[in-house]
Amino acid sequence: MIFDPEMIRRIESSAAGVTMATAAAFIGHAGDPARAVAFAGGALAAFGPGRYVNRAVGVSLEDLDDDQLDELEAFYASAGLPPSLEVASWAPATLVQRLAGRGYTVSWFRNVYATALDERSSPAHPAMTVDEVTSDLLDEWLAVIRAGNAMTSREDTVISDDYARAAHAVAGATDYLAYLDGDPVGCGSLVRESGIGWLGGATTVPAYRRRGVQGALVRRRMTAAFESGCDLAVVTAMPAGDSARNLARLGFTLAYCQAVLTRTAR
Repeated sequence: MIFDPEMIRRIESSAAGVTMATAAAFIGHAGDPARAVAFAGGALAAFGPGRYVNRAVGVSLEDLDDDQLDELEAFYASAGLPPSLEVASWAPATLVQRLAGRGYTVSWFRNVYATALDERSSPAHPAMTVDEVTSDLLDEWLAVIRAGNAMTSREDTVISDDYARAAHAVAGATDYLAYLDGDPVGCGSLVRESGIGWLGGATTVPAYRRRGVQGALVRRRMTAAFESGCDLAVVTAMPAGDSARNLARLGFTLAYCQAVLTRTAR
């Protein structure tokens, strides 16, 4: 695929839309601390201490000025969190310089992969089935997420379950469970937003890794995204990991990189 500024902007904007929708699912529960607001074409999200998304999303393609950065920092201060944002490799150099001057440093990197969707077909795994997660399968799905991500402490379990339940409630989201010889072995999610099928929530129970579980889940979600009208599938992964290599085998192309920049307390 050939990536251009408008496609990158579309992906970043869609990511912000998913983030806002997930925050709204959290906020639907009385007393939940999650908050999110539209900002600079993207979103400021603070799901809460220890939760998965506490950073600005989709805001780095424009050159944010000092007043805007003051606003961003005030938002996170009010949530009791350090200011943080995803910065795409397509961000203006002046923004990167301004963030460095304000004391932001890299927390971590990830890659954004994409592929155009079409009516592709692939051979089915002879012993694997992939089912949508219904209310009857919700507890089983949550257990697979915890097992795949090695969530053992009560605190980690609560964070994992709360996030998964909120993401499951987002309009346009479908979650999937993979079964191998009848045993639940892996899972993955699909969120449809502005014609993009976002693939996330992927994990495999350790005993069943390297047996094609995630390949089957990716193909199923790509088919579902195409059939529901999406023209693009997008997924994020850590560079040089097993997921990145698997995505390349399945036809995904590296679109761009993201650095998460955070300003620690002065």
